Amino acid sequence: MKKLVLSTVIFLTLTVCGQDNIYYDSMKDAIDSMNNINSLEDFKSIANIFERIAKAEQDKWLPHYYTGYIYTILGFKQQGDQNSDQYLDIAQGNIDNAMALAQNESELYTLQGLLYQARIMVDPQTRGQIYSQKAAQALEKAIGLNENNPRPYYLLGSNLFYTPEAYGGGLEAACPMLKTAKEKFENFTPADSISPDWGEDYNLQLAEKCLE
Repeated sequence: MKKLVLSTVIFLTLTVCGQDNIYYDSMKDAIDSMNNINSLEDFKSIANIFERIAKAEQDKWLPHYYTGYIYTILGFKQQGDQNSDQYLDIAQGNIDNAMALAQNESELYTLQGLLYQARIMVDPQTRGQIYSQKAAQALEKAIGLNENNPRPYYLLGSNLFYTPEAYGGGLEAACPMLKTAKEKFENFTPADSISPDWGEDYNLQLAEKCLE
């Protein structure tokens, strides 16, 4: 009887480990593909892969995160296009799904802040004030959950960089946050190779302007 119980435990352990490996490998392949594409259709194809992973792994928040991230980027890329808000609506749905699984995850509030910044770009004149405030609140929440996460500092800095000086933005206002983000990136190590790890290159480009 003891041998039967032990064999069952070993079988279940190996099965779970095998499922975890499949999930991890599938995510890694999709992320690698995401980081090497530029076309609209390719982005959608990779988003579909993450959506399929999310359906198979219903207790994992990262597949929803990456689906939301891709559609947020598509929202930026389609600025002024009528489809921009539609992409951002899909992104928001995925962020909501991810937050239901990990409500205190700094990266999700960071992505929420990025999405609000994308909403601004659809119509800056009418959306600037309200969504700038929403973005700042989400990013401050992200910092509160993990002060070592560099991405919310980067997004706060980039938002100030592109905000006119008359409204409290500009290079001088942005530099302290961009420099903080640079330091955070230099000391940041993702939990693993499927965890979020974006923003450093562009933050560095902006931070270098502080030295000019």
